[in-house]
Amino acid sequence: MKKNREISSEFAKSMEVYRIKKGISLNQLGRNIGISPAYLSRIKNRKRNAPSVPIAMAIAKELDMPFEHLMSVLGMNEEVRDIFELLSDNEFTINGKLADSTIKEAIVGVLKSVLPVILKGDIR
Repeated sequence: MKKNREISSEFAKSMEVYRIKKGISLNQLGRNIGISPAYLSRIKNRKRNAPSVPIAMAIAKELDMPFEHLMSVLGMNEEVRDIFELLSDNEFTINGKLADSTIKEAIVGVLKSVLPVILKGDIR
């Protein structure tokens, strides 16, 4: 995510597109995720610093925004892509067996499903 926590115009636009697509108001979105509608309005209008990753994840989850899209609008695609490229481009073993492309794809699939939970902070 951008270090200066400036609101990405893409995040603000995406939040609006997915909110309208889902057919809910800012008030309803705020109630559903426990965030003030005024805060969401400031994000929408880019008058607030970027939300924390857990808040951005809650917004994205409520609006059914795809994980890859969220990472893109938060400016985190490079970090995620680096992890996936490391797995895909390098040889490694699991229990003494060389990981083939099927195993690598399975690991990437698990990471894609687990990363949102990790970023949301739900893992203890």
